[in-house]
Amino acid sequence: MKLLERIFNQDDKPVRVGSALAFERPTWLVTCVFKRHEIFGKVFTEATYEVAARTGESARESVRSYVLRTHPEDCIESLHAVRQ
Repeated sequence: MKLLERIFNQDDKPVRVGSALAFERPTWLVTCVFKRHEIFGKVFTEATYEVAARTGESARESVRSYVLRTHPEDCIESLHAVRQ
């Protein structure tokens, strides 16, 4: 417990490479545009997901797998990740 207190109370000190804070994952906003075919035509939907991942590619891949599992009838048109 004292180790955690020392790590989190280092606000004014630089983060050491070996500490847990140095390996914190950045947050990414991933915008996904997917389409679905309906009787009257194509329906496009845009959704934004907030994901913690080391790289933009891994953030896009996690959103891609989530969308394919939760919306199997939809087709992904585009994925765009921006670091927050």
